[in-house]
Amino acid sequence: MHRSTCCRWTALHGLAQDGAITIRKCRVSLLARIEIPAEGGFFSGLAGGPPLGSAPLVHLAHATGMNAETYRPILEALARRYTVRALDLRGHGFSTVPADPRRLRSWSRYARDLAGILEGWGQPAFLVGHSMGGAISTEVAALHPGLAAGLLLIDPAVVPKRAVPALAFGRVTGLMRRFPLAEQAAKRRADWPGREVMLKAYTGRGAFKTWRPEFLDAYVQGGTTDKPDGTIALACAPAWEAQTFATIGLSFWRRVPKLVCPVGVLYADKGSTLGRRGAASLSKVLPAAAVTRVPESTHFIPMEFPAVVEQAIDALVENKLRTIS
Repeated sequence: MHRSTCCRWTALHGLAQDGAITIRKCRVSLLARIEIPAEGGFFSGLAGGPPLGSAPLVHLAHATGMNAETYRPILEALARRYTVRALDLRGHGFSTVPADPRRLRSWSRYARDLAGILEGWGQPAFLVGHSMGGAISTEVAALHPGLAAGLLLIDPAVVPKRAVPALAFGRVTGLMRRFPLAEQAAKRRADWPGREVMLKAYTGRGAFKTWRPEFLDAYVQGGTTDKPDGTIALACAPAWEAQTFATIGLSFWRRVPKLVCPVGVLYADKGSTLGRRGAASLSKVLPAAAVTRVPESTHFIPMEFPAVVEQAIDALVENKLRTIS
């Protein structure tokens, strides 16, 4: 989608104005760091591309423990043709809104945050979400259809239907704190001597094994904060990440039938959180959805195959434009 599509979008939707934000310089001029005031602090994020209302608006919601900066290579490419926004979700990245693990009960907290900010932008957005970001974007699109022009799920973090009752019981009893991902997150190393040391430690290892170097570098840059003694700390506290995993969304399959916007799905070839059975279920409930398995991919599709993500977003936008032109 290029200039002609931007013009078509402007003609169809008119202009909108940004909400009250603070813009700070970023490393690359295509994207700016924004701060959106909220109760107890602000939401930080990245913004780029044409002004609101002059092109399709794309919001990318990150995965648990990640941050908006992690997806910078994709966002920079998208900003050449779309209005781009990507927030650091509560407790992640550089956002400063309160993030007390004891008060996090479900992923609906994230969805409410996102919906409130989308309302302030005054323009329906194409909601792109990776992992947890896909689950909360689904909730927003289902409960607030006027905010969603389209929805792209990238290996969304989904609990199989048959497992929902057991996990709901585990949440009530506190057993979800023993959920393997929650336990691993709670033990994650939070403090590092510096970013280069952290980058070297992560390169080619664990969950980062298949990542392209530019994405890992972006993750480290956007996921750490400086300490007074010259060392760094994870921006997403291990306790908050652990609680996020322990409160994994259980409402996904109830929300899906309520979706009315165009939907696209990319799911991983190996270790998918959706899986082929989940993908088949989505196709059955949403027969018009474009559901695609990405060959040779893992859960980290954006970091491995960014061009596939960009193409899927282009297809979603074009699909929407065909329905309204």
